[in-house]
Amino acid sequence: MKNKEEGINRRHFLQLSAILGAGAAGIGSLCAGCGQSKAFAAAPAIPAETKPCEQLISPTEKIPITTSVFELFKVGPGPSSSHTIAPMRAANDFMKAVSALDSSRLADVQAIEVRLFGSLSATGKGHGTDRAILAGILGQQPETCSPEFLDSLLKAGDSPFPVNIGGKTIQVSDKTIIFDKLEHNYPFSNTIIMRLLGGQGVVLEKEYYSVGGGFIQWKGWTEPQ
Repeated sequence: MKNKEEGINRRHFLQLSAILGAGAAGIGSLCAGCGQSKAFAAAPAIPAETKPCEQLISPTEKIPITTSVFELFKVGPGPSSSHTIAPMRAANDFMKAVSALDSSRLADVQAIEVRLFGSLSATGKGHGTDRAILAGILGQQPETCSPEFLDSLLKAGDSPFPVNIGGKTIQVSDKTIIFDKLEHNYPFSNTIIMRLLGGQGVVLEKEYYSVGGGFIQWKGWTEPQ
């Protein structure tokens, strides 16, 4: 447990180091009217009455920050957070929803089906979107999923992997992922439809959106307070 906590702390330390380093390097370019730094030593002084920050933000205006630095600087598989981290997160969320279903609804489950739309369909194969989703279904998290595990999915090809759902084992494989339409009517280009299928049809369906930067939303999503 100690090693795991130390690993997490090291990741957070590296993230904070990157953030602070970037801030130190670019502090002079943030707002010349808020105090000149060495980066502005050669630039002409800006009169106090025309401070850019006063023109952009009123003294009483409050702009809340709702995203943490650990969300902005993510640890996870590449090469694209929109095509790998977000799809893996969607798969994690879907399996969490599946595990919350009543046992009576899980009695006849037979398969999982995943459909990719937009650029996820167009370039998802090259970006490893299919492997990221399979890894998420198999319980992998973006922060801890190793490149070796993703490579093993690639080498497996169409070979199936067992998944336990409600005490019943079903198989998932490369064939679980379907690269669907490039053009569609969903609210976001990068859309993922995940379905749990039973003998009588769809047991559970969730519609996810990869909205950039590794973030996901879903149909019916509302911004947290």
